[in-house]
Order: sequence, then structure tokens, then C-alpha cells
Amino acid sequence: MIRDQRMPDHPQAHALKDDTFKPLLQRAQDLGCAACVLGPTGRVIAALGTLDESTEHLLGSHFVRDHIAADPSLRDAPSPVTTQLIPGVFLLLVPLGVLDAADCKLLAIAVSAPPSGPQWESLCRAAQTDPQIASEALSRFGTTDSRALRLLTTALWGAVKDLASIHERDASLESFTNQLSECYDTIDLIYAVGRRAHAPLDVPGFLRFVIDRLHGASNFGWVGLCLDDAPAITTPLRGRHAFAGSIGDDALPALASLLTLGSESDPARAGAAPIVLPFAPGLSSFMGEQVLVQHIVCKHRSIGVLAAGAKHGVDRVMSSYDIQILEALAGYISGFCESVWLYEDQREMFLGTVGSITAALDAKDRYTFGHSERVAHLAHRLAIASGMSPQAAERVHIAGLVHDVGKIGVPEAVLTKPGRLTDEEFAHIKKHPEVGHRILKDIPLLRDILPGVLHHHERIDGRGYPAGLSGDAIPIMARIIAVADTFDAMSSNRSYRSALTREKVLAEITRSAGTQLDADLAHLITRIDLSGYDALFAKHSKMESMVTQKAA
Repeated sequence: MIRDQRMPDHPQAHALKDDTFKPLLQRAQDLGCAACVLGPTGRVIAALGTLDESTEHLLGSHFVRDHIAADPSLRDAPSPVTTQLIPGVFLLLVPLGVLDAADCKLLAIAVSAPPSGPQWESLCRAAQTDPQIASEALSRFGTTDSRALRLLTTALWGAVKDLASIHERDASLESFTNQLSECYDTIDLIYAVGRRAHAPLDVPGFLRFVIDRLHGASNFGWVGLCLDDAPAITTPLRGRHAFAGSIGDDALPALASLLTLGSESDPARAGAAPIVLPFAPGLSSFMGEQVLVQHIVCKHRSIGVLAAGAKHGVDRVMSSYDIQILEALAGYISGFCESVWLYEDQREMFLGTVGSITAALDAKDRYTFGHSERVAHLAHRLAIASGMSPQAAERVHIAGLVHDVGKIGVPEAVLTKPGRLTDEEFAHIKKHPEVGHRILKDIPLLRDILPGVLHHHERIDGRGYPAGLSGDAIPIMARIIAVADTFDAMSSNRSYRSALTREKVLAEITRSAGTQLDADLAHLITRIDLSGYDALFAKHSKMESMVTQKAA
């Protein structure tokens, strides 16, 4: 092992790995000489553990240091030199600048015969070591002559240059490996984001995913994304933000202030070019801590910014590599936002069409005014409360809006008849699920909700219609709508009876659990928040009253 005696005033030595000098010292010992490494001040900073203490004291003594310091040809030599310390004792000095150890030297000591005499004793006294012990220790390495000393010098110099070549090769290999790893991480990041970008229904999840993956695959101390909260931005995107790393929601105002950066106060003119800021208030910790900003462009305007800062590692300056990563990810985010915007436009147009259908039904039967919208609201709340995903619950909501569309085919006289229906009239009513199914079955966007429309009048005990399904054979969407439909029907005025109180409605729902209605869903509706339903009911009642007054 190496005895490490490095001192705080040796920055060159500190920059090296602990085992840098070991191969060189081992080579010197194999060639038959004692050796150590001297730092810039002449102190021993590395020696093999096999080197005995007396020899190391000699190599690091003031006598040796003074001898080297007094001779510029030894102290500043750019290539190996030899010098006679005292008769029969030689020093060999090899500069280690090629090993990135400027001002450090390999010092080897060799003897032509077992050293003795007054000068030797004086040298040992200066080194505070016993002359006899030191002589025996050096003699174990063998003796040399002038020719052998020249060969030894050449061999050690060659070893130093070989070691420098190895270090250079290792450094290049490590750099290449790091670059390869970074490239792989970047490709994996972009590929993962690209795959995730095809799911426009989960905006928060996608943005969180992008920010977390970018932070994990880069040297950025923090990454943040902020979308504009202007009314012109489509609702699913408006005001969305995500952070990862050393900043959080408290940095949102600072991040939002970058939205108009480079746009001359007009967001529509902001381009896709990245901007490197030397400092950003609220985001940078100190002057000179750069922040990289990349606009998110959608609908031909900037709708947000992706930013990163507090870069750590060897290079803390934003590089072209960093810029390319943010540009690529901003492109994916922009494409995702375009998809979300298009999807929302199509959704609003679709829901508008569905709303027109339900409005036509409301116009036909004033007693069911707003019924479909309220059932849709309740069904959506039940779907969420039962554990459905937001996407699945949205489909249940749409099914609730159109569940009674088949009543368009029922004669108006039957729909609005006061009192009990005849068997023939009730037969007309019972056809509306199948009529609704036929009306909607050729609309591709509604195919997945057809089971809810067709089977929302089935009963858990099998006594429902049109197919007489029972238990779990009834689609879950239809079971949810059945509970919501029953709740609203009892809560509303009908031509044949007045609305029941909330207490009686919930009691009847509970009584029907397990026979007419799904037991779990029936109990669930007694626990969900009904304030949104009540608000809708109040709105519909006011609208119905206005329509009635206008007709009168």
C-alpha cells in the first residue's frame, strides 16, 4: 500500500487519485532502487508501504531537500536528471508534470557500494536515522554503476510516460463512456416522453412525468414548467405547472414572469428559440447561476415556458447539449398541448351535439326538464366515488346525458299523461332503451356507452328490461345510471306525483338496494356530496319556470 503524507499545500497531488503513483513506485523498486514522490515543497507525499522508515527518512531529509533546492538544474529540470549526493550515493529525479502533477518529482536513491564514512554519518544524522541500519536497508536494493544508473533513468522516465499515456487513455475512455451514457439517457428520456405524449386526457400526469424524467436524467438542480393561465388557453391546460428538484410552488410567480421573455410583451410573437439568462430573480441563487428558458409554442403562440437551472457537475455552464434537450422536450410538450387543445375542441363540439339531443327531449316533456343533465352529474360522481378513473367516469357522464334519448320515439301523450299508464302505454315506455340504442349505435364516438343506454332499466333481481339481466351481468355503467336515474326521478315532480323529500328519496334508495339497485352503489349515493346536484336542480327549476311563464 502507499503511505500517504500529502499536505494541504499540495493541490496538484490532491487532484490525483490515491493509487496514481503506486505503479511507478513499484516499478522503481523492481528496478532495484528505493523511491518516493516529492511534492512541490520537497516533502514526501507518497511511498510504498514496503519502504522501510530509515530509507524514507533519508529521502525526505532536509539534507536531500536542500541539495535539490540549491541546484536549479535539479529543481527545475524538465526531464530526468541524476546527481551524486555524497560519494557512492546517487539521486535520480524524474519530473511528473506529464502526470498532471506539476512540481512533483519521483525521487530514487541508488548506491554504488554499501555507504559508510563521515559524510554518510552526517547525512544520516540530518535524517535522524541510524547509519548502519540505513546502509543495510539501501544495500538490500543492490548496487549500481554509472551505466546502470543511465539505464535506470531511462527506464523510469519511460515508465512515467507510459503511465501518462495510460491515464490519458483512461480519461478519454471515461469521457467517451460518460458521453455515451448521457446519449443513452437522453434517447431514453425523449423516447419515454414521446410515448407518453399520446395520452391527452391526463395533462397533470404528463407534465409531472416530463419534469421528473428531465430532472432525473440531467445535471439540472431544478426543472420547472408553467403554462399561461389566460382565459384564451383551453381549460385542461390553463395555469398548469410542475416542478422538480430544489424549487417548488413558491417559485411559480418567478417562473410565470418568464412567459413574455423575448416576446416584446406580446406572447404571440415569442418564438421557439431558447434563452440563457445569467441570472433570474426568484430562480437563481446567485449572480452567474444560469437559467435556461424554452418557450412552449401552441396554436402559433407561446402558451408557457420550460425552464431549468442550478446546473451542477464539472461544467456548470449551459451547453448546446442542454439546449438541445430542452428544445426536443419543448417540442413534445407543444405537440401534446396541440393534441389536448384539439381533443377539448372536439369534446366541446361533441357535448354540444349531445346537449342538443337532450334539449330536444326536454322540450318534449317539461316534467323531465334537466333530468338527463342531473343524472349525468350524479352518475359521474358515483363513478369517481366507486374508484373509476377520470377518463372512465367521463364516459359514464356522457352515457347519463343520452340515457333517455330513446324517449324521443315515445308519443308525447304517453310521456306527459297524468296518473297511471295502461299496459300498452307502459309498453311504449319500456321500448325507449332499445330505441335509444338504435339511434346511437352508428355513432363511433358513442359505441362504448351503448351498454349504459340499453341496460339502465335492468334490475339486480332480474325483473328489469329490456333483457332481464341480473346481478353482475348488468354492465357497471348501466348500474351506475340506474341509481342516478332513480334518485332524480324520485326527487323531481312528475305528471302523476310530486317530488319526494331528500330523506324519503334516500330511504327508498336504501330499501331498493340489492333488489332493484346495485347494493354498493345504492349505499354510495347516500355518502357523496350532493351540493352540485342541488345547484343543477335549482338552475333547471328556474329555467323551467321561465319557460312556463313565457308560454303562458
